Amino acid sequence: MKALFRIALLATAPLLLPAFVTAQAPQRSPKAMTMQTIGITEVSVEYSRPAVRGREIWGALVPYGQLWRAGANLNTRVSFSDAVRIAGKDLAAGTYGLQMIPTEKNWTVIFSKDNQNWGSSGYDPANDALRIETTPRKAPFCEWMSFGFDELGEEKGTLFLHWEELVVPIPITVDTAALMLGKLQAEIERAPSPKAHLEAASLCLAKSMQLDQGLEWIDAALAERESFEAVAVRAGLLGLLGEAEESASTLEVAFAIGKPDEVAAMGSRLQSQGHQDMAVTFLERATRDAPTLWWAWRSLGDAHKARGRRDEAVSAYQKAIDLAPGDNQVRVIEASLIEAEKL
Repeated sequence: MKALFRIALLATAPLLLPAFVTAQAPQRSPKAMTMQTIGITEVSVEYSRPAVRGREIWGALVPYGQLWRAGANLNTRVSFSDAVRIAGKDLAAGTYGLQMIPTEKNWTVIFSKDNQNWGSSGYDPANDALRIETTPRKAPFCEWMSFGFDELGEEKGTLFLHWEELVVPIPITVDTAALMLGKLQAEIERAPSPKAHLEAASLCLAKSMQLDQGLEWIDAALAERESFEAVAVRAGLLGLLGEAEESASTLEVAFAIGKPDEVAAMGSRLQSQGHQDMAVTFLERATRDAPTLWWAWRSLGDAHKARGRRDEAVSAYQKAIDLAPGDNQVRVIEASLIEAEKL
């Protein structure tokens, strides 16, 4: 019996081999994935990549006016970790099947709640979460269809499909500040601490948002522990709220307990956040108390330049150049000085 079994197994092996080889064979349109973080929001795309292979693509292999899977095999899937806006329209967090309707001019891009279709078969418009219109543009030749991201910022990015000589852009915006504040607020509710209160209040100052709430948070932080940063943030929030007199007196408290490098660092931070007037107040105090802080002079020049104050900017940059420790720093400051001299 054992001999007969071995003979039968050997006889069927050639029949089994082709099925095994087929299952393991490389796909003509291999799977791919790309991911990008925009602000704190993760966006990922799972898709299969067809190749041109000398074929005519647009209007032929991919007909105009018909639904297309935006890839091959299973429909392309796009995932968002947070709510986003696509071409100015709201889309909730989640994973969506991506479908497109190409034309010779504008294309329709569809985000479907059904993300498990094979290609476009079984697509139902009733499952549409969002439709947008976009205009493709000419691009260098791309043999293998790909998705990517460009035009990135803290609150925006463009997802694009690139195949043959066409790029299809899909603009994405994210309210990163609101998302961050929501996460910080949840942290405060879960485990309140001076650190959490300070971070949330600092974000309110940085983005000029929910100022009254920010003041409550910074007061809660100060009730447990006084620090230069917390007092400085409180002064800044009061200033944005129009409480000039209380802001000025609070600022003097901050200067009394802050070291010059801390004051300068706060000024540089405010400058990068766009609060130029407040930045100048901190940076002028820092450079008065520690006149050799070359980077404080550079930030002071940046703040004056942003305010359109040519002479003050030029003077601050020249002092930064005199104090800068190396040629690389000098070259960077000199470039800013040239820009300031054009004001």
